[in-house]
Amino acid sequence: MTLITEKGLSPRRLRDIRAVLNRILEDAYYDEIIEKNPFNRVVRLPKKKTAEFFPFSTDEINSIRSHAQGQFRNMFALGFFTGMRTGEIIGLRWEDVNFKELTIKVERAIRQGIVSTPKTVGSIRTIEILDTLTHFLQAQYKLTVKQNSYVFLNQENTHFFDSDKIRGNYWKKTLERVNVEYRTFYQMRHIFASIMVSNGEDILWVSNMLGHTTPEMTLKKYTRYVPKKKTIRASFLNEKISA
Repeated sequence: MTLITEKGLSPRRLRDIRAVLNRILEDAYYDEIIEKNPFNRVVRLPKKKTAEFFPFSTDEINSIRSHAQGQFRNMFALGFFTGMRTGEIIGLRWEDVNFKELTIKVERAIRQGIVSTPKTVGSIRTIEILDTLTHFLQAQYKLTVKQNSYVFLNQENTHFFDSDKIRGNYWKKTLERVNVEYRTFYQMRHIFASIMVSNGEDILWVSNMLGHTTPEMTLKKYTRYVPKKKTIRASFLNEKISA
């Protein structure tokens, strides 16, 4: 665990390193270069616990958006009102945005400077532009459309390498400016989902907006936000079956 505690590697990164090393040693064992694979005796890392998230209030969301500077006001609105992943946000191009049909095609993401497809096949999707978001996208359109490129551009007029600098230079500072407890940049996705689910939006629609493989995945992750309806169970039977 030294690589985690002293070198600052994440458990996921450490598991990836161990997987590669294990494969190398396993090949060496089958080629009879070594007598046994020492990784067979290594204790597995505990499974990573699902991180908790704490949604912003509506007032906090409004405060964050109104105090964000420049194009980041529009970027944060896109995160809050679509649930797109951070890599999908910085990978968005104007050709993906249809103001006439009020839709966005999510078909690429940027991770560590590499432009690729989104996380899963189900993540390639078409989502709605909500009325609340239209104004922010139109404002961003005026800023970067002449570049005929990505919706959000860095100082070199190209796409962002990843979200690290956005998080450190703009997101974190905006939260400090409005005195709001820090949440990660990625939390905007969770906040969108929790707000939609808690207000009774259709799970199929929310699932598509998020790019989940199945609606069950959405329910499992956000079940605690599903509103509890006060109804009399099987009340319809009262109309059909007399006492």
